[in-house]
Amino acid sequence: MLNDHFGTALGPADQLFFDQMEATWLGNEQLVAQARANPIENFKLVFADAFIKSIVGRMDDNQDIFQRILDDSAFQAIVMDHYLRRVFRQARATSEAS
Repeated sequence: MLNDHFGTALGPADQLFFDQMEATWLGNEQLVAQARANPIENFKLVFADAFIKSIVGRMDDNQDIFQRILDDSAFQAIVMDHYLRRVFRQARATSEAS
């Protein structure tokens, strides 16, 4: 929908981000209660605030981790080694299963 409307080239990683955000909103009991108790026009007022706060919060959370990975070589090495092993194991398990 966004690609068609705005001419962007969003891919699966972007979809995953939006899916995670949706799960966050649906996991917010107060927000869900507001959706159940109000018509969409009234819920929009509550949701708009939660939407912006969660997007900004996710941006801030990711900024910190990305900065740490780029600035701290020891941290970067441990994260990379962890995912190196996970990707290697899972890739090999997938090829062995075929």
